[in-house]
Amino acid sequence: MSWRRYKRWIVIGGVLVAVLAVAGIAAMHLAARSVRGSIQEALGPEGDAAEIKVGLTSIEIHDVRIKAPRGWPSDTALRAHRIVVVPDLRELLSDRVRVTSIEVQGAYLSALRPKEGGGLRVLPSVAERAKKNKGVGKARRGVVVSTVRLTDCIVEVYDATVPGKAQKLRADAVKGVVEDIRLPELTNRTRIALDGISRGPNRHGTIAIRGWVDVANKDAELHTQVRNVDLGLFEPYLITKIKSGIDSGSFGLDLRSRVKKNFVTASGTLTVVALKLRPSENPLGAIAALPREVAISALENEQHEITVPFKVEGDLDDPTFSLAGEGTLQTAVAVAKAFGASFEGLVRAFLIIVNGFTSAFRALVPG
Repeated sequence: MSWRRYKRWIVIGGVLVAVLAVAGIAAMHLAARSVRGSIQEALGPEGDAAEIKVGLTSIEIHDVRIKAPRGWPSDTALRAHRIVVVPDLRELLSDRVRVTSIEVQGAYLSALRPKEGGGLRVLPSVAERAKKNKGVGKARRGVVVSTVRLTDCIVEVYDATVPGKAQKLRADAVKGVVEDIRLPELTNRTRIALDGISRGPNRHGTIAIRGWVDVANKDAELHTQVRNVDLGLFEPYLITKIKSGIDSGSFGLDLRSRVKKNFVTASGTLTVVALKLRPSENPLGAIAALPREVAISALENEQHEITVPFKVEGDLDDPTFSLAGEGTLQTAVAVAKAFGASFEGLVRAFLIIVNGFTSAFRALVPG
């Protein structure tokens, strides 16, 4: 082959590479803009973002906020400092928008357990819009998200079922991954691995959740592990009768729960450490408190721990279930109830809150 002919093939090859590169860039930009439209639709009229940057292979969203409606315990339903969405460009022309990854940094999510009980509510305006779309049969293009990665997030749960003002439970520094999310059907097993910190007045504890959820069918299998969490944060769930409250103490929890059609079967161990009730200012009240102190001491081991292995069964929407197990458990539960404490209430709180997000997110999709 002559040099001139060889040179011509090099030029042709170069042109083909350039054309393919331009086509690839155009496809990537089109995919990014398609996902951007889905993001703007999801935010709705109550949501806004300071900036949505469309790049060649990803979209960056800065300072996202969805306002909460009137009557919500927080003024914000959702906010995030930065979200990076990476679409799967190979599936540009398919029936589904495929997203390789979503990275969420510095997010805040508020959830509410209504006074009438049952599951949790999140993003109320989005849920209401999804309900209306469902009513009119509005079609929606499917979305598959391979991985959502969370960094430095906050989750606040307001429980209005407790007497008085809604109890606020907060997890800080939440991080982890959620894998395989398929919208709108949500019929698959979405895997979860999340960790957070519970900041109390006396100590900082940790909360870890591992397992999977099938949102549409209200099925789940989760392992919740709590370590060194301040008991004072959960006082309304533990203290049922006495007015003195908790002076100090912490607790740990190992909870394995299996939910099928919203019916939960769970087992685990609750460990209450160095429980001390706040002394009464009334002298007569202080004298009456002595039997409680004796009862607590009788339940504790040498490390000042009260260990309660348990089993639980019940409907998550009507959580009237009680702890069950061997005789020593029943003795501990009975003694605790005698001095106005409820180990059952503490366990139920975690069961309802952790599993309650399953039904909460189901309400956000119109399908």
